[in-house]
Amino acid sequence: MDVIFAGPFDALLAAKQRTSRVPIIMTPSADPVVTGIVESLDHPGGNITGITEMMPELTPQRLKLLTQIVANISRVAVMWRPGTLSPSVFDQILSDTQAAARSIGVQIQIVEAAKVDDFDGAFATITKERADGLIVLVNPMYVVAQRQIIERAMNNKLPAIYEWKVFVRNGGLISHGADVLDIYVMIGIEQPAAAERAFQQAIEAVRTMPPARKRQVRQWEKEAAKELRDMAASRRRGAAELAGA
Repeated sequence: MDVIFAGPFDALLAAKQRTSRVPIIMTPSADPVVTGIVESLDHPGGNITGITEMMPELTPQRLKLLTQIVANISRVAVMWRPGTLSPSVFDQILSDTQAAARSIGVQIQIVEAAKVDDFDGAFATITKERADGLIVLVNPMYVVAQRQIIERAMNNKLPAIYEWKVFVRNGGLISHGADVLDIYVMIGIEQPAAAERAFQQAIEAVRTMPPARKRQVRQWEKEAAKELRDMAASRRRGAAELAGA
């Protein structure tokens, strides 16, 4: 075996645990830093490389696009799954999006939905706070459950913008972000039809994952997220001590 293409997260983790010798090329999945797959995006280390579709700078652009296509938006909810982005990435998204929102007179509401069972509560919170637009930050679980997200947005008459084009194919209003199929082509699956199959297989792998395995993966995500939060807190304390010295 010369090289392994692996993704989403469960397959990627299994490949990493299996070999430290064979090169592994990761396909789009959860934040590979927060899940412990690589040390950093700039310097992944070990035998893993690949391409991620994460582009925090696009979320403010999604906000502006949403306000351009829907008149009189004053409050926009941002729905995300905790544990799928590192604290630094999420902080950057939040800071940049709030700055963009202030510049156009829009308020931002952050809503968490860690699992499908959280969707009803998340959308109830969105409508209770009278948000009139929605930005959905993508992660593997949301891709698998995309129809449920799209249906709830439609049922609540909530204009929503998504990261991936596949959401629009299945009834979503608009998307703005990397073309995931192009990413599969870029990492070496050269034929578009083959890239489409690989993408669908990745979704199916998550959809058909045994419940016990899903629980294990969620626990890994929680542990990785906690570790990163602790590290971030430690860095902030260190910076504060240096500033006060």
